[in-house]
Amino acid sequence: MKTIVTGMVVLAAVVIEARAAEIEQPSQTPVVKIDPQGPHCWPRSVKTKDELRKKGLFPADWKWLEYDGMQIGIAVVDRPTDSESYIDVFGYIYNQSFKEWRHFLTADLRNAGDVKIDLDMKHGALKVVGAAKNDLNGRVLVLWDLAALSDDRAYVR
Repeated sequence: MKTIVTGMVVLAAVVIEARAAEIEQPSQTPVVKIDPQGPHCWPRSVKTKDELRKKGLFPADWKWLEYDGMQIGIAVVDRPTDSESYIDVFGYIYNQSFKEWRHFLTADLRNAGDVKIDLDMKHGALKVVGAAKNDLNGRVLVLWDLAALSDDRAYVR
């Protein structure tokens, strides 16, 4: 019995050493570098609109809005696919106190096909509405109450 247990321990040690050597070998698989500012890693804040426009892995359609004196930027990213639609929506507000654009919204939409951005001034709401010829056409897919936003203008001296 002692011989079997000792043999198993030696065998386990050999397997572990072989696996460690295998791990240390450089991989033959090419490394694909993902843009750290890709669709789900947009910056939390940037100083200018130009910096915002340059972010992301795919081109964005920007819409610049103003509500109650607040400047808002909405990016709609229609990611290219060969199947269902993938649309990402990112929202930024210009912070008056820190003089920078700050992220406040990320929405990942599937099968929407197309969307339009609607600023409902009467109700103080930002809406992302389905705009394709499908079941989501005309439906509010994202609703953001703009009362929940602040551009920190009260802190500007």
